[in-house]
Amino acid sequence: MDESLYEVLEGLFGDIDMCTADLELLVRIWENGIFAEIVRNGVFNSIGTDSKLGMAFWFFVCGIALWILGQVLHYYIKREQQPAPKFLG
Repeated sequence: MDESLYEVLEGLFGDIDMCTADLELLVRIWENGIFAEIVRNGVFNSIGTDSKLGMAFWFFVCGIALWILGQVLHYYIKREQQPAPKFLG
């Protein structure tokens, strides 16, 4: 085991980022009971012009989309053993 600490941590950076995204998504879901209010209002057509509910819904939908993208990229990087494509940044 001649790996330096940096080499060990380098393999964990993606996992740490994914855990951070998961934690943020969970916090946003349960924060201030906003999603309970959306469910009480009937889910469909429940946001209307309420910016607080709109932002919570946006965080939820985009959080899930980014989580899925992260999982796909993580799978790609592990399978191909090379960095993500350059067009992704």
